[in-house]
Amino acid sequence: MGEKSEKFVQPAIPRFDGYYDFWSMTMENFLRSRELWSLVEDGIPTMAVGTSPASEMQRKSVEEAKLKDLKVKNFLFQAIDREILETILDKSTSKAIWESMRKKYQGSTKVKRAQLQALRKEFELLVMKEGEKVDSFLGRTLAVVNKMKSNGEIMEQSTIVSKILRSLTSKFNYVVCSIEESNDLSTLSIDELHGSLLVHEGRIWGQQEEEQALKVSQDERTGRGRGRGGFRGGRGRGRGGRTVMNKALVECFKCHTLGHFQYECPEWERKVNYAELEGDEEVLLMAYLELSKTNREDVWFLDSGCSNHMTGNKEWFCNMEGDLNKTVKLGNDMTLSVVAKGSVRVQVDGITQVISDVYYVPELRNNLLSMGQLQEKGLAILIQDGTCKVFHPDKGVIMQTSMSGNRMFYLFASKATKNFMCLQTEEIMEKEAHLWHCRFGHLNHDGIKMLAHKNMVIGLPALKNTKEKCQTCIIGKQGAGIDSGESPNGGSSTHALPVARASPQPQPQPIPQPTVRASMRERRTPTYLADYEVGEENDPTRFEDAEKQKIWREAMMSEIESIEKNQTWELMALPEGVKPIGVKWVYKTKLNEDGEVEKYKARLVAKGYAQSYGIDYTEVFAPVARLDTVRTILAVAAQSSWEVFQLDVKSAFLHGELKEDVYVNQPEGFVKKGEEEKVYKLKKALYGLKQAPRAWYNMIEAYFLRENFERCPSEHTLFTKSKEGKFIIVSLYVDDLIFTGNDRSFCDEFKSSMMLEFEMSDLGKMKYFLGVEVKQCQDGIFICQRRYAREVLARFGMENSNSVKNPIVPGTKLHKDQSGERVDETLFKQLVGSLMYLTVTRPDLMFVVCLISRFMASPRVSHWLAAKRILRYLKGTTELGVFYKRGESNMKLVGYTDSDYAGDLDDRKSTSGYVFMMASGAVSWASKKQSVVALSTTEAEYIAAAACVCQCVWLRRVLEKVGFAEDEETVIMCDNSSAIQLSKHPVFHGKSKHIDVRFHYLRELVNDGVVKLCHCPTEDQIADIFTKPLKLEQFLKLRKMLGVIDLSEFNISHRLSEEGTSRGMDFGLTKLVEVLKELKDVCATTTRQIQRWLVVP
Repeated sequence: MGEKSEKFVQPAIPRFDGYYDFWSMTMENFLRSRELWSLVEDGIPTMAVGTSPASEMQRKSVEEAKLKDLKVKNFLFQAIDREILETILDKSTSKAIWESMRKKYQGSTKVKRAQLQALRKEFELLVMKEGEKVDSFLGRTLAVVNKMKSNGEIMEQSTIVSKILRSLTSKFNYVVCSIEESNDLSTLSIDELHGSLLVHEGRIWGQQEEEQALKVSQDERTGRGRGRGGFRGGRGRGRGGRTVMNKALVECFKCHTLGHFQYECPEWERKVNYAELEGDEEVLLMAYLELSKTNREDVWFLDSGCSNHMTGNKEWFCNMEGDLNKTVKLGNDMTLSVVAKGSVRVQVDGITQVISDVYYVPELRNNLLSMGQLQEKGLAILIQDGTCKVFHPDKGVIMQTSMSGNRMFYLFASKATKNFMCLQTEEIMEKEAHLWHCRFGHLNHDGIKMLAHKNMVIGLPALKNTKEKCQTCIIGKQGAGIDSGESPNGGSSTHALPVARASPQPQPQPIPQPTVRASMRERRTPTYLADYEVGEENDPTRFEDAEKQKIWREAMMSEIESIEKNQTWELMALPEGVKPIGVKWVYKTKLNEDGEVEKYKARLVAKGYAQSYGIDYTEVFAPVARLDTVRTILAVAAQSSWEVFQLDVKSAFLHGELKEDVYVNQPEGFVKKGEEEKVYKLKKALYGLKQAPRAWYNMIEAYFLRENFERCPSEHTLFTKSKEGKFIIVSLYVDDLIFTGNDRSFCDEFKSSMMLEFEMSDLGKMKYFLGVEVKQCQDGIFICQRRYAREVLARFGMENSNSVKNPIVPGTKLHKDQSGERVDETLFKQLVGSLMYLTVTRPDLMFVVCLISRFMASPRVSHWLAAKRILRYLKGTTELGVFYKRGESNMKLVGYTDSDYAGDLDDRKSTSGYVFMMASGAVSWASKKQSVVALSTTEAEYIAAAACVCQCVWLRRVLEKVGFAEDEETVIMCDNSSAIQLSKHPVFHGKSKHIDVRFHYLRELVNDGVVKLCHCPTEDQIADIFTKPLKLEQFLKLRKMLGVIDLSEFNISHRLSEEGTSRGMDFGLTKLVEVLKELKDVCATTTRQIQRWLVVP
């Protein structure tokens, strides 16, 4: 047997490409494999002086080392380009060359530090591109990581894993969730993550339907062969003959339904209506300049330098989507505008084909097919022997053309006009939209659009709004018959028109049904809803819809006038290398406190999400008024018999001056003719910009300080000013200002000054602020959120529920309930969030809302039922609010603190609650689970009191700034004697030595005379309502002690006060209580009826 000689392939010498770290690693490995690295690392050994034999051996060793060093230098010369070699030719040894390269391209410690900063930024900005493979993305990421490590960065593997997971595209969202839930990220290796992502990527690509750029639809050709088999029922023995099959048993390999073949599948036609979401990357059109001399409409050029199909002839399109804000760039840097995108239907060699995602560029003179886009759609392109062929993976060659004389490939095509799904008329499109509307249970068209946009339904096409009215929806939404005049509540009702009764019609015999125990009384809409409008249209969400209505056109014109009047921007050409920010219109119908239309507002908003930190903005934080501050100001005004006024700054954000250069596109409907390519440079802020709130706050703060106002250091949106005994308080919430003071003329002077500086809306007395209804009278100030409460009930379908008297069943103990059935987490969070804002004026809801909020991470049926009970309680108490009485003799701030020891069944932590009272009403309250486990009730009470005094210190500072400083200790009422003793001196050392130092802040404040803990009976502990479910009697008692009353009580008190003043009548407190008790029996009558009943003749 002959021996086979094995050939050894010499490894290539690593070439230096500018990346020193990678090159040095590969070059070192190369030299080590040849046993030459010691020459670079240690250099040529020096020979000792002498002539001994040992020295002679050493001399030979040195000579050999010099020879090897020459080899290393030879390798280095081959690895380094000539330009770099010219800078290192004076280096005599390979070690010197290596050191020179290292100093130049790796740098010193300072250089490494600078490089590391740049690499850190690059690492943070790394994101996976749409369509990018997992291998490519991980390769880019790990390349940056390796560079960072070579520059001295110490990076944990878990950090890299977390970065990769949060940088993946949206199609990997469920994969990321799965990995995060099933793996410990601190121990998950990058290789394991890489393998998991590759598996999921394979599944994603396998499950996605292949979108076709070109689909072939040949006219129906019946292949009849010679001989038998060409006719129906034949056995197909002749050449070319075929038997007609029963298609009812045929399964389509595309949609997997029976009745048709794959090539006949309607999914192909339906796919034509899909539109891809393209990025905003600049489209390159490199070969267009070479084609400018050709202008034949029937020619389509195959262009490898064009990144997208495009044409300048609108007649080619069978469907089109407009409003595409893109540009294409030519080889001479000239740009053309892309107006729309759609599908084109052509005939090539008698075969009908559809090209999807074609750009419509009106200024383009030729038709271009992008080779890159064809390959992206799954097609293969072969150019060989002067012929270009386009292959479909299933259908083979679908296009073929020969090279022209000027070395170009083009196709001759004609417009196809018959028998294809692409040519859908408006009527067909409307019928299709109506069909999907019926299939989804008569879902509104906006809902269907959302399903299609979010890919929530496979096969749902992108539909347009239909003008056709659905008769079924109209019939289904019609209410009951007209009210015949009888009031369901026993009183007089609104006048109804006479009803002409139709003659009875014969009815079919009813089908027997199981007996259901339900009331057979006639159900009618409650009379208090008689004045509400049904079928109110929503605000428009698109410019196309808004411009059709006069009210919105006027609103948009008013917004543009406001912007130009304020000199917010200037029109100019876009600087090179700068990307403008888009803008959009937002429409909102403004309502007053009675739910009536106040005005129609159109706001031009910048798309701030496209801004980049450090380039378009830096600082974004802007403070707003705390609602505790607003309630405190109202309580102070009520005690002092002051009036509270309100101002609104028109287009507030347009006043803030920008420090950065920001460019925005021209808004829809207001593009300057002849200057379409220009953009606006912002001189002042625009709504939607990330820095807009900050810029506005800096502007308004500078104004207040310029007008000699003092800013409260504890509340940066609270400003005060005093002059010659006159005093004014101003609180700012973005563009809404409330102000009050002891002199009306001083307030008017401030108002006039504001109107000279800014464009303002004078809203008069404070009536409606951030959804809070404010009623002022000579008896006090009442705040409530009745309109918002009704909106919450309607949003969650509880407006017709049966009311209850307390928000939670006494003794209820909620826990995680892991064995219970899960409910919709998103809906539960929406409910909790809606109820949380309702606690602004409803302290009686604070505990139960905070209680159910503990289970938002994993809500169960038991938690949902508890939340629904809150809505049932809200149903009967929508008009409850806090009442601050005027002229109270006691101006002092009083606090109450309490806790529920180990009330949480899951972690046995206690619940803290506190409330502060002024003007007989609550101004600040809270309910919160403690962060540590208390070992006794004393500990729990002590921790709760410590949280209470922290809020007390803040309130004292606010009151001091508004002219009501607390000269004496603030009394904090507590029902635990041990906690009170512990706050005064360190008693019970053995039981309290483990308490955290931060809780002993309470003892320091007591010793300094800032607060004083006093004992109160448990039945009078108002804060008890914030810590646990109470019995009904105790709950109602404490709710009243909080100053929470019904709006009807406030109106009665206001009416009686007015009548007593005008007629000299003295209504005592006893008489008022008797009147209120009588009114309890007439709970269904309206407030207006109650007032009419109380009028004294």
